[in-house]
Amino acid sequence: MSTTGYAYAPTLFQRTAPGYEGGYTPEDIQQGRGYKEQTTADEILSDIKAAIAYLRTLLNVQGDALTRSGLPLGIGSIGFCFGGHVVYLAATLPDIKVTASFYGGGIPNSTPGGGEPTITRTPDIKNPITERLRFLVAFRPAIMSPSLAVRMAATFDQISNGRIILNVVTGGDTKELAKDGIFLDHDQRYELTDEFLTIWRSLMQGDEVTFNGRHLKVQGAKLQFPPVQKPYPTLYFGGSSDAALQVAAKHIDVYLTWGEPPDQVAQKIAKVRQLAAEQGRTVRFGIRMHVIVRETTQKAWDAANELIQYVNDQTIAAAHQRFAQSESEGQRRMAQLHNGNRKNLEISPNLWAGVGLVRGGAGTALVGDPETVAARMLEYANLGIDTFVFSGYPHLEEAYRVAELVFPHLPLQTPALALPQQVASTFSEFVTKTDLLKPQPV
Repeated sequence: MSTTGYAYAPTLFQRTAPGYEGGYTPEDIQQGRGYKEQTTADEILSDIKAAIAYLRTLLNVQGDALTRSGLPLGIGSIGFCFGGHVVYLAATLPDIKVTASFYGGGIPNSTPGGGEPTITRTPDIKNPITERLRFLVAFRPAIMSPSLAVRMAATFDQISNGRIILNVVTGGDTKELAKDGIFLDHDQRYELTDEFLTIWRSLMQGDEVTFNGRHLKVQGAKLQFPPVQKPYPTLYFGGSSDAALQVAAKHIDVYLTWGEPPDQVAQKIAKVRQLAAEQGRTVRFGIRMHVIVRETTQKAWDAANELIQYVNDQTIAAAHQRFAQSESEGQRRMAQLHNGNRKNLEISPNLWAGVGLVRGGAGTALVGDPETVAARMLEYANLGIDTFVFSGYPHLEEAYRVAELVFPHLPLQTPALALPQQVASTFSEFVTKTDLLKPQPV
Protein backbone atom coordinates (compact mmCIF):
# COMPACT_ATOMS: atom_id res chain seq x y z
CA MET A 1 0.00 0.00 0.00
CA SER A 2 1.23 3.49 -0.68
CA THR A 3 1.52 6.04 2.09
CA THR A 4 -0.97 8.25 0.25
CA GLY A 5 -3.94 6.00 0.90
CA TYR A 6 -5.42 2.65 -0.03
CA ALA A 7 -8.54 1.01 -1.34
CA TYR A 8 -10.17 -1.42 0.99
CA ALA A 9 -12.95 -3.91 1.46
CA PRO A 10 -13.12 -4.18 5.28
CA THR A 11 -14.36 -7.76 5.46
CA LEU A 12 -11.64 -8.86 3.05
CA PHE A 13 -8.63 -6.97 4.32
CA GLN A 14 -9.57 -6.43 7.99
CA ARG A 15 -7.64 -3.17 7.80
CA THR A 16 -8.54 0.04 9.59
CA ALA A 17 -10.87 2.03 7.36
CA PRO A 18 -13.13 5.06 7.85
CA GLY A 19 -15.64 4.15 10.54
CA TYR A 20 -13.34 1.46 11.96
CA GLU A 21 -10.84 3.72 13.75
CA GLY A 22 -11.81 2.27 17.12
CA GLY A 23 -10.76 -1.19 16.03
CA TYR A 24 -12.68 -4.27 14.95
CA THR A 25 -15.27 -5.83 17.22
CA PRO A 26 -15.46 -9.62 17.66
CA GLU A 27 -18.48 -9.49 15.34
CA ASP A 28 -16.44 -7.72 12.66
CA ILE A 29 -13.65 -10.28 12.93
CA GLN A 30 -16.09 -13.19 12.77
CA GLN A 31 -17.66 -11.63 9.68
CA GLY A 32 -14.24 -11.41 8.03
CA ARG A 33 -13.42 -15.02 8.86
CA GLY A 34 -16.76 -16.16 7.52
CA TYR A 35 -16.09 -14.24 4.31
CA LYS A 36 -12.78 -16.00 3.77
CA GLU A 37 -14.27 -19.44 4.46
CA GLN A 38 -17.35 -19.04 2.29
CA THR A 39 -16.20 -16.90 -0.63
CA THR A 40 -15.07 -18.36 -3.95
CA ALA A 41 -12.02 -17.23 -5.90
CA ASP A 42 -14.24 -15.49 -8.48
CA GLU A 43 -16.03 -13.59 -5.72
CA ILE A 44 -12.72 -12.54 -4.16
CA LEU A 45 -11.50 -11.26 -7.51
CA SER A 46 -14.79 -9.41 -7.92
CA ASP A 47 -14.24 -7.69 -4.57
CA ILE A 48 -10.70 -6.77 -5.57
CA LYS A 49 -12.08 -5.12 -8.71
CA ALA A 50 -14.57 -3.28 -6.50
CA ALA A 51 -11.69 -2.09 -4.32
CA ILE A 52 -9.91 -0.80 -7.42
CA ALA A 53 -13.06 0.99 -8.49
CA TYR A 54 -13.31 2.56 -5.05
CA LEU A 55 -9.71 3.75 -5.24
CA ARG A 56 -10.47 5.41 -8.56
CA THR A 57 -13.28 7.40 -6.97
CA LEU A 58 -10.72 8.97 -4.60
CA LEU A 59 -8.27 9.92 -7.32
CA ASN A 60 -8.44 12.18 -10.34
CA VAL A 61 -7.10 10.50 -13.45
CA GLN A 62 -6.03 12.83 -16.26
CA GLY A 63 -4.48 11.02 -19.20
CA ASP A 64 -1.39 9.23 -17.94
CA ALA A 65 -1.10 11.40 -14.85
CA LEU A 66 -2.38 10.45 -11.42
CA THR A 67 -3.17 13.35 -9.11
CA ARG A 68 -4.80 13.75 -5.77
CA SER A 69 -5.61 16.94 -3.94
CA GLY A 70 -2.46 18.20 -2.27
CA LEU A 71 -0.45 15.10 -3.14
CA PRO A 72 2.24 14.51 -5.79
CA LEU A 73 2.03 12.20 -8.73
CA GLY A 74 2.69 8.63 -7.66
CA ILE A 75 1.85 4.96 -7.68
CA GLY A 76 -1.14 3.53 -5.85
CA SER A 77 -0.92 0.02 -4.45
CA ILE A 78 -3.51 -2.57 -3.54
CA GLY A 79 -2.85 -5.60 -1.36
CA PHE A 80 -4.98 -8.67 -0.79
CA CYS A 81 -4.69 -12.08 0.81
CA PHE A 82 -5.73 -15.30 -0.93
CA GLY A 83 -5.27 -18.77 0.49
CA GLY A 84 -3.32 -17.35 3.42
CA HIS A 85 -0.67 -15.75 1.23
CA VAL A 86 -0.24 -12.15 0.23
CA VAL A 87 -0.10 -10.68 -3.23
CA TYR A 88 0.84 -7.08 -3.83
CA LEU A 89 -0.56 -5.30 -6.84
CA ALA A 90 1.44 -2.15 -7.45
CA ALA A 91 -0.80 -0.20 -9.75
CA THR A 92 -0.38 2.90 -11.89
CA LEU A 93 -3.78 4.34 -12.67
CA PRO A 94 -5.81 4.45 -14.82
CA ASP A 95 -4.64 1.06 -16.14
CA ILE A 96 -4.24 -1.17 -13.12
CA LYS A 97 -1.35 -3.55 -13.77
CA VAL A 98 0.19 -6.05 -11.41
CA THR A 99 3.88 -5.32 -10.98
CA ALA A 100 4.83 -7.59 -8.11
CA SER A 101 5.56 -11.28 -8.25
CA PHE A 102 3.89 -13.95 -6.18
CA TYR A 103 4.82 -17.03 -4.23
CA GLY A 104 2.13 -18.64 -2.16
CA GLY A 105 -1.54 -19.56 -2.30
CA GLY A 106 -2.16 -22.41 -4.67
CA ILE A 107 1.42 -23.59 -5.20
CA PRO A 108 2.14 -27.30 -4.93
CA ASN A 109 2.89 -28.47 -1.42
CA SER A 110 6.48 -29.74 -1.58
CA THR A 111 6.60 -31.31 1.90
CA PRO A 112 6.47 -35.12 2.00
CA GLY A 113 3.22 -36.20 3.61
CA GLY A 114 1.63 -32.82 2.83
CA GLY A 115 -1.46 -32.19 0.76
CA GLU A 116 -1.69 -33.39 -2.80
CA PRO A 117 0.16 -30.95 -5.09
CA THR A 118 -2.34 -28.65 -6.74
CA ILE A 119 -2.62 -25.21 -8.21
CA THR A 120 -6.40 -25.15 -8.26
CA ARG A 121 -6.53 -22.55 -5.43
CA THR A 122 -4.54 -20.06 -7.47
CA PRO A 123 -6.63 -17.12 -8.77
CA ASP A 124 -7.33 -17.02 -12.48
CA ILE A 125 -3.88 -16.28 -13.89
CA LYS A 126 -5.38 -15.22 -17.21
CA ASN A 127 -7.49 -12.52 -15.56
CA PRO A 128 -6.47 -9.02 -16.71
CA ILE A 129 -5.72 -7.88 -13.16
CA THR A 130 -2.88 -10.39 -12.99
CA GLU A 131 -1.04 -9.44 -16.15
CA ARG A 132 2.20 -8.96 -14.19
CA LEU A 133 1.68 -11.45 -11.40
CA ARG A 134 4.32 -14.19 -11.43
CA PHE A 135 4.17 -17.61 -9.81
CA LEU A 136 7.20 -19.05 -8.03
CA VAL A 137 6.48 -22.77 -7.82
CA ALA A 138 8.59 -25.19 -5.79
CA PHE A 139 9.13 -28.78 -6.94
CA ARG A 140 11.27 -31.77 -5.94
CA PRO A 141 13.21 -33.47 -8.76
CA ALA A 142 13.22 -36.82 -6.97
CA ILE A 143 9.45 -37.33 -6.98
CA MET A 144 8.65 -36.86 -10.68
CA SER A 145 10.27 -37.56 -14.01
CA PRO A 146 12.00 -34.66 -15.76
CA SER A 147 9.85 -35.22 -18.84
CA LEU A 148 6.64 -34.83 -16.83
CA ALA A 149 8.05 -31.80 -15.00
CA VAL A 150 8.91 -30.16 -18.32
CA ARG A 151 5.39 -30.66 -19.69
CA MET A 152 3.79 -29.30 -16.52
CA ALA A 153 6.05 -26.24 -16.41
CA ALA A 154 5.69 -25.48 -20.11
CA THR A 155 1.89 -25.77 -19.90
CA PHE A 156 1.73 -23.41 -16.91
CA ASP A 157 4.07 -21.04 -18.75
CA GLN A 158 1.80 -21.03 -21.80
CA ILE A 159 -1.37 -20.52 -19.75
CA SER A 160 0.18 -17.65 -17.80
CA ASN A 161 1.84 -16.11 -20.86
CA GLY A 162 5.35 -16.58 -19.52
CA ARG A 163 4.91 -15.90 -15.82
CA ILE A 164 5.98 -19.11 -14.07
CA ILE A 165 9.24 -19.25 -12.06
CA LEU A 166 10.54 -22.52 -10.62
CA ASN A 167 12.28 -23.25 -7.33
CA VAL A 168 14.23 -26.52 -7.36
CA VAL A 169 14.09 -28.26 -3.94
CA THR A 170 16.45 -31.21 -3.58
CA GLY A 171 15.50 -31.96 0.04
CA GLY A 172 17.65 -32.22 3.15
CA ASP A 173 16.27 -35.04 5.34
CA THR A 174 16.67 -38.72 4.45
CA LYS A 175 13.90 -39.86 6.83
CA GLU A 176 11.50 -37.26 5.52
CA LEU A 177 12.22 -38.10 1.89
CA ALA A 178 11.76 -41.81 2.56
CA LYS A 179 8.08 -41.05 3.12
CA ASP A 180 7.90 -40.22 -0.58
CA GLY A 181 9.82 -43.33 -1.57
CA ILE A 182 13.16 -41.56 -1.99
CA PHE A 183 16.03 -43.62 -0.55
CA LEU A 184 19.11 -41.59 -1.42
CA ASP A 185 21.77 -40.06 0.78
CA HIS A 186 22.73 -36.37 0.70
CA ASP A 187 25.21 -36.40 -2.18
CA GLN A 188 23.16 -38.90 -4.18
CA ARG A 189 20.20 -36.54 -4.08
CA TYR A 190 22.30 -33.79 -5.63
CA GLU A 191 23.58 -36.25 -8.24
CA LEU A 192 19.94 -36.93 -9.14
CA THR A 193 19.18 -33.20 -9.24
CA ASP A 194 22.11 -32.67 -11.61
CA GLU A 195 20.84 -35.40 -13.94
CA PHE A 196 17.27 -34.12 -13.69
CA LEU A 197 18.22 -30.56 -14.63
CA THR A 198 20.47 -31.75 -17.45
CA ILE A 199 17.49 -33.51 -19.02
CA TRP A 200 14.99 -30.78 -18.08
CA ARG A 201 16.99 -27.91 -19.58
CA SER A 202 17.67 -29.82 -22.80
CA LEU A 203 13.99 -30.68 -23.26
CA MET A 204 12.95 -27.09 -22.57
CA GLN A 205 15.28 -25.90 -25.33
CA GLY A 206 13.63 -28.19 -27.87
CA ASP A 207 16.16 -31.04 -27.96
CA GLU A 208 15.23 -34.68 -28.34
CA VAL A 209 16.87 -36.29 -25.34
CA THR A 210 18.23 -39.75 -24.71
CA PHE A 211 20.00 -39.91 -21.36
CA ASN A 212 21.39 -42.85 -19.43
CA GLY A 213 22.52 -41.74 -15.99
CA ARG A 214 23.11 -43.31 -12.62
CA HIS A 215 19.67 -42.26 -11.34
CA LEU A 216 17.62 -41.23 -14.38
CA LYS A 217 17.08 -42.62 -17.84
CA VAL A 218 15.01 -41.30 -20.76
CA GLN A 219 14.92 -42.36 -24.38
CA GLY A 220 13.78 -40.17 -27.26
CA ALA A 221 12.13 -37.64 -24.93
CA LYS A 222 10.77 -34.52 -26.63
CA LEU A 223 8.71 -31.53 -25.51
CA GLN A 224 5.95 -30.96 -28.07
CA PHE A 225 4.71 -27.59 -26.82
CA PRO A 226 7.54 -25.24 -25.81
CA PRO A 227 7.34 -22.62 -23.05
CA VAL A 228 6.75 -18.93 -23.69
CA GLN A 229 9.94 -17.92 -21.87
CA LYS A 230 13.17 -18.62 -23.70
CA PRO A 231 15.16 -20.69 -23.25
CA TYR A 232 12.97 -21.74 -20.28
CA PRO A 233 11.40 -20.34 -17.08
CA THR A 234 13.86 -18.97 -14.52
CA LEU A 235 15.27 -21.61 -12.16
CA TYR A 236 15.75 -20.79 -8.46
CA PHE A 237 17.68 -23.02 -6.09
CA GLY A 238 19.18 -22.96 -2.60
CA GLY A 239 21.75 -25.12 -0.86
CA SER A 240 24.95 -24.54 1.09
CA SER A 241 26.85 -27.82 0.74
CA ASP A 242 29.62 -28.28 -1.81
CA ALA A 243 27.38 -30.65 -3.78
CA ALA A 244 24.60 -28.03 -3.86
CA LEU A 245 26.92 -25.24 -4.98
CA GLN A 246 28.14 -27.37 -7.87
CA VAL A 247 24.55 -27.91 -9.05
CA ALA A 248 23.81 -24.21 -8.73
CA ALA A 249 26.87 -23.25 -10.74
CA LYS A 250 26.04 -25.70 -13.51
CA HIS A 251 22.28 -25.21 -13.91
CA ILE A 252 20.67 -22.45 -11.85
CA ASP A 253 19.70 -18.89 -12.81
CA VAL A 254 19.13 -17.46 -9.30
CA TYR A 255 20.99 -18.88 -6.31
CA LEU A 256 19.19 -18.33 -2.99
CA THR A 257 20.80 -18.12 0.43
CA TRP A 258 19.07 -17.89 3.78
CA GLY A 259 19.58 -14.67 5.71
CA GLU A 260 23.11 -15.01 6.96
CA PRO A 261 25.27 -12.02 8.02
CA PRO A 262 26.62 -10.00 5.09
CA ASP A 263 30.18 -11.32 5.38
CA GLN A 264 28.98 -14.93 5.13
CA VAL A 265 26.67 -14.07 2.23
CA ALA A 266 29.58 -12.37 0.43
CA GLN A 267 31.66 -15.54 0.77
CA LYS A 268 28.86 -17.66 -0.69
CA ILE A 269 28.36 -15.30 -3.60
CA ALA A 270 32.07 -15.31 -4.38
CA LYS A 271 32.23 -19.10 -4.32
CA VAL A 272 29.18 -19.62 -6.53
CA ARG A 273 30.41 -16.98 -8.98
CA GLN A 274 33.75 -18.74 -9.24
CA LEU A 275 32.16 -22.16 -9.78
CA ALA A 276 29.75 -20.73 -12.35
CA ALA A 277 32.61 -19.02 -14.21
CA GLU A 278 34.36 -22.39 -14.44
CA GLN A 279 31.20 -23.62 -16.21
CA GLY A 280 31.18 -20.58 -18.48
CA ARG A 281 28.05 -19.25 -16.81
CA THR A 282 26.84 -16.35 -14.65
CA VAL A 283 24.34 -16.60 -11.79
CA ARG A 284 22.09 -14.06 -10.09
CA PHE A 285 21.61 -14.05 -6.31
CA GLY A 286 18.71 -13.81 -3.89
CA ILE A 287 18.20 -13.95 -0.14
CA ARG A 288 15.39 -15.50 1.92
CA MET A 289 14.58 -13.92 5.29
CA HIS A 290 11.83 -12.46 7.44
CA VAL A 291 11.26 -8.79 8.19
CA ILE A 292 9.99 -6.86 11.22
CA VAL A 293 9.58 -3.16 10.46
CA ARG A 294 7.88 -0.52 12.59
CA GLU A 295 7.76 3.27 12.66
CA THR A 296 10.67 3.36 15.15
CA THR A 297 13.58 1.06 15.90
CA GLN A 298 12.39 0.53 19.48
CA LYS A 299 8.94 -0.54 18.32
CA ALA A 300 10.51 -2.99 15.86
CA TRP A 301 12.67 -4.63 18.52
CA ASP A 302 9.71 -4.76 20.89
CA ALA A 303 7.74 -6.59 18.20
CA ALA A 304 10.60 -9.04 17.66
CA ASN A 305 10.86 -9.82 21.35
CA GLU A 306 7.09 -10.20 21.65
CA LEU A 307 7.19 -12.76 18.85
CA ILE A 308 9.13 -15.21 21.04
CA GLN A 309 8.02 -14.12 24.49
CA TYR A 310 6.12 -17.36 25.11
CA VAL A 311 8.80 -19.67 23.70
CA ASN A 312 10.33 -21.48 26.67
CA ASP A 313 13.79 -23.01 27.01
CA GLN A 314 12.46 -26.56 26.67
CA THR A 315 10.89 -25.77 23.31
CA ILE A 316 14.11 -24.14 22.11
CA ALA A 317 16.19 -27.13 23.24
CA ALA A 318 13.88 -29.58 21.47
CA ALA A 319 14.01 -27.56 18.26
CA HIS A 320 17.80 -27.24 18.42
CA GLN A 321 18.12 -31.00 18.89
CA ARG A 322 15.94 -31.52 15.83
CA PHE A 323 18.05 -29.11 13.80
CA ALA A 324 21.21 -30.98 14.82
CA GLN A 325 19.82 -34.14 13.21
CA SER A 326 19.26 -32.43 9.86
CA GLU A 327 21.51 -33.28 6.94
CA SER A 328 21.06 -29.78 5.53
CA GLU A 329 24.24 -27.70 5.55
CA GLY A 330 22.11 -24.57 5.33
CA GLN A 331 20.16 -25.60 8.44
CA ARG A 332 23.42 -26.26 10.28
CA ARG A 333 24.62 -22.77 9.40
CA MET A 334 21.31 -21.25 10.55
CA ALA A 335 21.45 -23.08 13.89
CA GLN A 336 25.04 -21.99 14.47
CA LEU A 337 23.95 -18.36 14.38
CA HIS A 338 22.25 -18.73 17.77
CA ASN A 339 23.27 -22.20 19.09
CA GLY A 340 19.94 -22.51 20.85
CA ASN A 341 20.70 -19.51 23.08
CA ARG A 342 18.18 -16.69 23.22
CA LYS A 343 20.80 -14.18 24.39
CA ASN A 344 22.59 -11.95 21.87
CA LEU A 345 20.25 -12.79 18.99
CA GLU A 346 21.28 -9.71 17.01
CA ILE A 347 23.99 -11.55 15.09
CA SER A 348 24.75 -8.63 12.77
CA PRO A 349 23.43 -5.06 12.83
CA ASN A 350 19.62 -5.34 12.64
CA LEU A 351 19.81 -9.04 11.70
CA TRP A 352 17.93 -11.07 14.32
CA ALA A 353 18.15 -14.85 14.72
CA GLY A 354 15.18 -15.19 17.07
CA VAL A 355 12.92 -16.80 14.48
CA GLY A 356 15.44 -19.62 14.02
CA LEU A 357 15.29 -20.61 17.69
CA VAL A 358 12.28 -22.80 16.87
CA ARG A 359 11.69 -22.48 13.12
CA GLY A 360 13.58 -24.59 10.64
CA GLY A 361 14.82 -23.14 7.39
CA ALA A 362 15.03 -19.37 7.07
CA GLY A 363 15.58 -18.27 10.66
CA THR A 364 16.62 -14.63 10.56
CA ALA A 365 14.82 -11.32 10.20
CA LEU A 366 15.73 -7.75 9.39
CA VAL A 367 14.51 -5.64 12.32
CA GLY A 368 14.28 -1.87 12.48
CA ASP A 369 12.63 1.32 11.35
CA PRO A 370 11.90 1.81 7.63
CA GLU A 371 15.11 3.70 6.85
CA THR A 372 17.25 1.09 8.61
CA VAL A 373 15.60 -1.92 6.96
CA ALA A 374 15.97 -0.29 3.54
CA ALA A 375 19.63 0.49 4.27
CA ARG A 376 20.33 -3.13 5.27
CA MET A 377 18.67 -4.33 2.07
CA LEU A 378 20.90 -2.04 0.06
CA GLU A 379 23.95 -3.46 1.86
CA TYR A 380 22.99 -6.92 0.64
CA ALA A 381 22.27 -5.49 -2.81
CA ASN A 382 25.79 -4.09 -2.94
CA LEU A 383 27.09 -7.61 -2.37
CA GLY A 384 25.21 -8.81 -5.45
CA ILE A 385 21.76 -9.70 -4.08
CA ASP A 386 19.00 -8.54 -6.43
CA THR A 387 16.13 -10.69 -5.16
CA PHE A 388 14.56 -10.59 -1.68
CA VAL A 389 12.19 -13.33 -0.51
CA PHE A 390 10.46 -11.86 2.53
CA SER A 391 7.84 -13.05 4.99
CA GLY A 392 6.57 -11.93 8.38
CA TYR A 393 4.41 -12.80 11.36
CA PRO A 394 1.50 -12.29 10.87
CA HIS A 395 2.26 -12.32 7.19
CA LEU A 396 -0.52 -10.07 5.89
CA GLU A 397 0.09 -7.28 8.39
CA GLU A 398 3.86 -7.34 7.87
CA ALA A 399 3.38 -7.25 4.12
CA TYR A 400 1.36 -4.06 4.46
CA ARG A 401 4.02 -2.52 6.71
CA VAL A 402 6.80 -3.28 4.26
CA ALA A 403 4.88 -1.74 1.37
CA GLU A 404 3.77 1.30 3.35
CA LEU A 405 6.96 1.95 5.33
CA VAL A 406 9.92 0.46 3.44
CA PHE A 407 8.99 0.83 -0.24
CA PRO A 408 9.23 4.66 -0.15
CA HIS A 409 12.91 4.31 0.85
CA LEU A 410 13.82 1.95 -2.01
CA PRO A 411 14.56 2.79 -5.66
CA LEU A 412 11.45 0.99 -6.91
CA GLN A 413 10.50 1.17 -10.55
CA THR A 414 7.57 -0.33 -12.38
CA PRO A 415 8.98 -3.06 -14.64
CA ALA A 416 7.70 -4.05 -18.04
CA LEU A 417 5.78 -7.29 -18.45
CA ALA A 418 7.78 -10.37 -17.49
CA LEU A 419 10.48 -11.33 -19.94
CA PRO A 420 12.53 -14.55 -20.01
CA GLN A 421 15.00 -14.87 -17.13
CA GLN A 422 13.68 -11.69 -15.45
CA VAL A 423 11.82 -11.30 -12.19
CA ALA A 424 10.01 -8.22 -10.94
CA SER A 425 9.40 -9.23 -7.32
CA THR A 426 8.08 -11.78 -4.84
CA PHE A 427 6.78 -11.43 -1.32
CA SER A 428 5.91 -14.55 0.66
CA GLU A 429 6.83 -17.78 2.28
CA PHE A 430 9.36 -19.67 0.25
CA VAL A 431 8.30 -17.99 -0.62
CA THR A 432 8.49 -14.86 -3.31
CA LYS A 433 11.39 -12.81 -3.33
CA THR A 434 11.16 -9.19 -4.15
CA ASP A 435 13.46 -7.84 -6.81
CA LEU A 436 13.09 -4.38 -5.36
CA LEU A 437 16.43 -2.85 -5.95
CA LYS A 438 17.50 -3.39 -9.53
CA PRO A 439 14.77 -3.20 -12.18
CA GLN A 440 15.42 -5.74 -14.89
CA PRO A 441 16.30 -4.58 -18.44
CA VAL A 442 13.59 -4.80 -21.03
